[in-house]
Amino acid sequence: MKRKIIPLVLCLFIFFFNSVNSIQEEEEFQINLLNESILIDSNSNLGILKLNNGFLHGRDENSPDINETLLEKLKPEEWKLYKTNSYILAARHKANITYGLSDHYAWSQGGFPEANPWENWSYFEEYILYNMQVYDDYFYDYPVDFYNIWNEPDHPYYWHGTYEQLLELFYRAYTVIKSYNPNAKVVGPSISWFRPGFPEVKGIIDFLVDLDTIYGVRLDAISWHENGGIWTDTKPEDIPYRAQYLRDQIQENFPPEYQPELHVNEYLGGIVHLSPGWNVGFLKYLEEANIDKAMRACWYTYSLDPYDYCSDCWYGLNGMFMSDGQTPQRVYWINLKHTQMEGETKLDVYESNENTNIIATKNDSSNQIHLLVGRYFKNSPNDISIHILNYSYFQENVFVKIELVPNDPTFYDSPPQMIPMPDGPILLSNESIPVLNNEIILELDTFEDGDAYIITIIPSNYPPNMPTIDGITSGKTGVLYNYTCTSVDQENDKLQFYIDWGDDNEWTDFIDSGESIEISHSWNVKDDYIIRVKARDINGAESDWTTLEVSMPKTKLINDFNPWILRLNQRFPIFGFLI
Repeated sequence: MKRKIIPLVLCLFIFFFNSVNSIQEEEEFQINLLNESILIDSNSNLGILKLNNGFLHGRDENSPDINETLLEKLKPEEWKLYKTNSYILAARHKANITYGLSDHYAWSQGGFPEANPWENWSYFEEYILYNMQVYDDYFYDYPVDFYNIWNEPDHPYYWHGTYEQLLELFYRAYTVIKSYNPNAKVVGPSISWFRPGFPEVKGIIDFLVDLDTIYGVRLDAISWHENGGIWTDTKPEDIPYRAQYLRDQIQENFPPEYQPELHVNEYLGGIVHLSPGWNVGFLKYLEEANIDKAMRACWYTYSLDPYDYCSDCWYGLNGMFMSDGQTPQRVYWINLKHTQMEGETKLDVYESNENTNIIATKNDSSNQIHLLVGRYFKNSPNDISIHILNYSYFQENVFVKIELVPNDPTFYDSPPQMIPMPDGPILLSNESIPVLNNEIILELDTFEDGDAYIITIIPSNYPPNMPTIDGITSGKTGVLYNYTCTSVDQENDKLQFYIDWGDDNEWTDFIDSGESIEISHSWNVKDDYIIRVKARDINGAESDWTTLEVSMPKTKLINDFNPWILRLNQRFPIFGFLI
């Protein structure tokens, strides 16, 4: 269908971007469209990019600790959980909590297949109340944000009662929750698939209407799962349609004052959730759909070296880390970049292929443009041309860094394979390119399915800030002393330090911007020295010098005395021991 509307796309392009000014340029653009083009208006403003990212479960009593330094950089907003260890982790990172009531109840019965609350409603209600009290007491300063009544009631593993029993379950649970805490918020139905038009709970709206009509219950948030990736009706580009359909249905069937939040409390299917390109697609369309809360799904994964089959519900935080909880996987870097774009201005983007996605933002304070580009759904490799139009920050050239987070075929296995990527994205290029007629053109050759690119565009390569150096300023010769150097780079590039000790010099290894590095040195000759330090980023830009004066004091030597004392010492050597 896309090939048949090229003339219309051209007209829209000319109208909105005013970039094609000649017949020759129109012909060149038409060729580019056939090879896939992405058009970005750098002078547009679609509002501020806001995060709604989060996780499912995370840790239990047996799993290893999570690398919380790396986790903190992801700034998780939401967390769906039910185990205490997951709650402790989420609370430390100030995430909003969605507590899964059904999970605790089900496992108290031996698992979901054995969970039949209709057989003893009183016990079910008492169990809900007990757990609410326990978690309120344990996490007094960090209460639950939402209570999730039942997980995936449209899935035969999680629910095998009748539809009428399900409605009654929601009514009873809602009543207990609101009686205990009238200000508590309740979310549901958390179905596994959302296909508009299906009967009963699969259509969501029928369930909401029945719950309101029969029991007078209206949920505070409506939730469903987007665990797609391999079927055409669960592709991420359809998330905005599904969300809008639900909003329209709520408006049609309920009074105007009923405006519940929309939660996708699990997203990304099991055989694509480790794929970088698929992650970009889901992040893009969740943002486009204006979803209020979103949490990554978790699945079984494995590693071949050594063989390690586990659920990343409890090991590796939904694919962010290896099963050790410490070593980043590839999708960690995608989610980190998305987090770093928070608060920046979203740019208007046209993509000639709906399966090639880009999240584009600009930062007016640093004059930078950030791009997160991904492909999914196993398209054949393509050359992709990115046109950044109406660029006004700089007139002659810009500095462009292109990094790759590659896909791996094993990400489409069932289960997918965990692959470590501790050192971050692969640097492909880092160079200056021209700006012609306020347009920047970038080429991504042979863009493979599942790959993702991180692109940073800055007017020039700014040097790092002048570094700091801390350490002793007076000491003794032959003693090794430690000094700490720190600097910050505006582009967040890695940094190294050059230290001139006064009697020697050295370059340090590269470290992250803002982090500190400790270097040791000793002086063998008693003297006063000036330590000079400068920072250099990975692109070669260098800071100004910082200096620190250090003294290795001299002992009062005999030649510092008057000549007559020196002659006296030469004649009577014992005199040297007395002065």
